[in-house]
Amino acid sequence: MGFLKIDQIDTEIDNHLKDIAFTIGNFLSSFQNDDESELTILGKPGDTWKKLIELLTRIFQEIVKDNNRVDRIFTEFFESFNSSILYYHTSRNEILRIGGTLDYKSFRRTLFKKLSKDKAILNKLWSREGELLVKTLANLWELDRSWIFSKQTRLNNFKEILEYLQSKNVEGSRILSENVANNLA
Repeated sequence: MGFLKIDQIDTEIDNHLKDIAFTIGNFLSSFQNDDESELTILGKPGDTWKKLIELLTRIFQEIVKDNNRVDRIFTEFFESFNSSILYYHTSRNEILRIGGTLDYKSFRRTLFKKLSKDKAILNKLWSREGELLVKTLANLWELDRSWIFSKQTRLNNFKEILEYLQSKNVEGSRILSENVANNLA
């Protein structure tokens, strides 16, 4: 009987966490359009998504402890369930909070791409969500500027989202816009 390599154990842990997260996510997604669902014992679907995201974030950070691996797992989860997650205010708020953290580069990029493709989501944002999105964009700008500049469409989408937030007078958007304009000049 041989010993498993650490990488194999890490991969198995990641796969188990993903399996659990995706199973629950698939279950919750089936209730997306139900105002009154069978989830009443768990609460409203948006609150349940928020609790799941909080739980997954905490579990990923405690068990995985490698931000790159957590970023990859969380990004895959979001890619699979973003339409359900972004449908509800409470889970949108939580996902934008995570996007505003300094970790999770891949997740921030994926969130940005989703918002760039589906700008109707921006119309649903509540004021706190707008502030969290500004923080996400600021981190994206500061930490991943070369990625934004690598495609003209990304830069244009970045500016469009920022202009939209500024038109809604979202706190921090004007300062970030000035910072971006100064860097582009």
